[in-house]
Amino acid sequence: MKESYKKITTWEQFCKASKTNPKLPDFSTFPEEDRAHMAADYQLARIIKFFNEGVIPDYTPGNNQKKYEPYFYVVKDSSKPSGFALSFHGCVDVYVFSFVGSRLLALDVESLEHITEHFIGEFENLMLL
Repeated sequence: MKESYKKITTWEQFCKASKTNPKLPDFSTFPEEDRAHMAADYQLARIIKFFNEGVIPDYTPGNNQKKYEPYFYVVKDSSKPSGFALSFHGCVDVYVFSFVGSRLLALDVESLEHITEHFIGEFENLMLL
């Protein structure tokens, strides 16, 4: 991960660094309960693509490119009734043999750890709404 990327800890900082318009697409035609999920998917896909420096993960058979996806240990308590908190996170080196390719795979552990630490709210909206 580039040293300058470590300063990116918010959507606004990401937008400035990547020259992305911070305004989210209009999701108003979708059910209200789906909008936060859709916004989080939109944001995380762009953030991860930026940290991957535009390189799209290669899913061709026999490819040895390392890819990492986050996983979270979800614990429900009084402070987080949804059960989602950064009580534990890690990175998984994904071996693709029969896998639906995700846009949310980082190409290095350091970037993924940074993204999961600073964009935890987006992951919560993506996975639990």
